[in-house]
Amino acid sequence: MYIHASAKILNEKKDIKEYRALLKQISSINLRRSSKFNILSVYGALLCMKNINTLGNSGIYISTENGPITDVCKVIDTVNEKDFIIMPFDFLNINVNNVSFYVAKALNFNGKNMVLMNETLGFEKTLQLAKFDLDTNDINEALIGAVDESVENIHNYCSYIENPLNKEIKEGSCWIYTNKQKENNLGKIEYIKEFYSVKELIENISFDTDSISLNSFAYLDKNLSEIIKNKNIVLSNIYYGCEGVLNILKIIKNKKDTIHIAKDKNNKVIVIKVLFED
Repeated sequence: MYIHASAKILNEKKDIKEYRALLKQISSINLRRSSKFNILSVYGALLCMKNINTLGNSGIYISTENGPITDVCKVIDTVNEKDFIIMPFDFLNINVNNVSFYVAKALNFNGKNMVLMNETLGFEKTLQLAKFDLDTNDINEALIGAVDESVENIHNYCSYIENPLNKEIKEGSCWIYTNKQKENNLGKIEYIKEFYSVKELIENISFDTDSISLNSFAYLDKNLSEIIKNKNIVLSNIYYGCEGVLNILKIIKNKKDTIHIAKDKNNKVIVIKVLFED
């Protein structure tokens, strides 16, 4: 699995109108009454694919931790009002699966498309699924996205999110485009492995790179800290639902062979090894 393009949108909370205006500059797709989540997703995907000649039989894989959270809260607030009436588009906009359809439509992709929601390990699990489909020749290319809105406008949001390092909160739409062609690649996903504990990880993985990438829970793990103490550490300083993608984008920029370790609060671990050729 070779990476050939990437895109990163990372902002403090923006109004939906700002993203609509940006999207209008690069696409004629009509998302006038769609959710902020959908618009943010389509905009990021289009930026990633703007210079890519597609191979056909394309897969779209979108990860998110919170989905269209702004619209979900709007509907919940409406339901709690006396004599409430939920407008049809408000109801449609809380369906998270809509987003992969809109991305496919904007890019004119006819292959499989899907959305995966997972707490903490969403991007890693989505990338793992895309790699499996690519390795088994189910698709020719994969566009993998990680999209989440800011949660700062959600009442008492600190009780709903996992932000153990108290990182700065932002919203974003980050993407990588991959296929099996080696020529002109930006990096290679050598393997993606899953473990039930850090102990199992340590027993089965060789930490044979100078650089180690960690998500927040992995960074706080005492067993890992001893093993990686002499390594160059890649760590994002931003809280964003699918924080793993920020680490992968940093790895691509650094161009150093790196093992990315992502752990959740239940101690499950996913490891991704990224390699670069001279």
